[in-house]
Amino acid sequence: MKRIIALLWLFFMFFPVLSHAEIERTKGVYLGAGLEGMIHKEPLWTPLFMELGIHIRPYLGYRFSNYFALEASYDGFRHNSGSYDCYNFDLFDVAGKFFYPLSEHFDVYARGGLVYEREDVANDRRSWWMEPYHETHQRIAPTVGAGLMYYFNPHWSSDLFYIYIPPMGRNIASANIFGFGVTYSFGKIQ
Repeated sequence: MKRIIALLWLFFMFFPVLSHAEIERTKGVYLGAGLEGMIHKEPLWTPLFMELGIHIRPYLGYRFSNYFALEASYDGFRHNSGSYDCYNFDLFDVAGKFFYPLSEHFDVYARGGLVYEREDVANDRRSWWMEPYHETHQRIAPTVGAGLMYYFNPHWSSDLFYIYIPPMGRNIASANIFGFGVTYSFGKIQ
């Protein structure tokens, strides 16, 4: 993980010189929302993977330059499989986004930051193999990701993205989030 972060840092520090210098992106505040899905193994000691459906991810950010933005977002996943069990997964993250312009309309980006993660797992079913339970787990964890952004005009853009949260400890496993977002930038090209 440290090697990947170091390589990404080197790439985004030295290769902007080789990118399309004439391309200017809108700087300032932006607001967006993404439709996303998530695959998550929960809890870590079970063999089950949960596909938590499609959800909306709102985000707010500030783009400082053609190459860097800071973004905060919220993800709330809910899973109820009937009358006896439920699973709630909330993520609040802050991440830096490092952009590399490919052309007038396309950028690729890498993102990295921290996420506050909270899981609530409950099962009210009683059987010969399982007692009812309710567990809450929370942590702060690193998060990394990547995406491809398309600019319709200076204010509207869309992106395809992937976000990964690694496992930490016995109770909260890794999360793989993928989706499509639409963003509106309020700033001006400078």
